[in-house]
Amino acid sequence: MANLATAISAAITKSLLAKLPTEASSKFNVDETEFKEFLQEFLSSQLKAGAKSGRSAGPKGKNGKGRISGYILFSNANRDSVKEDNPDLKFTDVGKRLGEMWGELSDKAKADWNAKAVKQNEANGLPTPTPTPAKRTPAKKSQAKATDNTMKISRHKESNSWVVQGTTFVVQSPKNKVVTGKLRGNNVVALTAADRKKCADNGWEVQAAKAKAKAAPKKAAPSKRVESDNSGDEDSE
Repeated sequence: MANLATAISAAITKSLLAKLPTEASSKFNVDETEFKEFLQEFLSSQLKAGAKSGRSAGPKGKNGKGRISGYILFSNANRDSVKEDNPDLKFTDVGKRLGEMWGELSDKAKADWNAKAVKQNEANGLPTPTPTPAKRTPAKKSQAKATDNTMKISRHKESNSWVVQGTTFVVQSPKNKVVTGKLRGNNVVALTAADRKKCADNGWEVQAAKAKAKAAPKKAAPSKRVESDNSGDEDSE
């Protein structure tokens, strides 16, 4: 079946190359040799693409033609003016210029051309295909935050402490990776609330904060009792 399709395609290509360039040259005022080269290259690329994809041709409408797009309508409407304004352009360059013009259109202008194409397709018996809903890719579960098992521990020689690499957080040991404090210079100091939050954000276990012992209230000093000196009240002998 594939050989038959290839043979038919080759016959059609040969027939088109024999007749179409001459007709296009007289009807559209294009160079016959250039058109033939373009057509040969175009048909060759399309046949190769069709052989790779294995896709069948699209449906045909009442007029025997396939579905058209807004870009095709725009190109057909502006092709002659592009040729008139640029008589030296080659056939292939005309298509390139039309593509550039289409790209310069606003979104609204493109939408208008596409709407016209939809109406013409429907009139030709080719209703607008229902767009295939995009497959929803299940959201990936966010990776769990690094746990203490992912810590890289190194020895801080000056303080002789085990610390999490790249930080000043001190842990008990490479096996017991519990953050107990942080370095300040070569001294280990207690963690602040901000330090504890940072450790929690990284999934690192933190030693429970020690509650500060409340100072016992000071007892009031007993008031000294002053004994009055009654010696002056005694009767003198």
